[in-house]
Amino acid sequence: MVPHIWIGSTFGPLLLYIGTQDFTSYEFYISIFFLAVAAYSIYKGIDAFKHGIYSDFIMLALIPMLLPVAFGSYLYSINT
Repeated sequence: MVPHIWIGSTFGPLLLYIGTQDFTSYEFYISIFFLAVAAYSIYKGIDAFKHGIYSDFIMLALIPMLLPVAFGSYLYSINT
């Protein structure tokens, strides 16, 4: 489950950007699903942090928040 969350959180914003060009394309609906799964994962990670389970916090909340930032900054750096 964790690799799917990471893939979804990384490519979800990119697919959302592509899907907003035409709201009838499948990329838009896939991105909404990916972002909803990532948001639920972040919620479960923060809940694990409250209970003192730091490994789940890192895997479920921290990495899904940092991967889109790293991917976006990489794409920005190669396009400038």
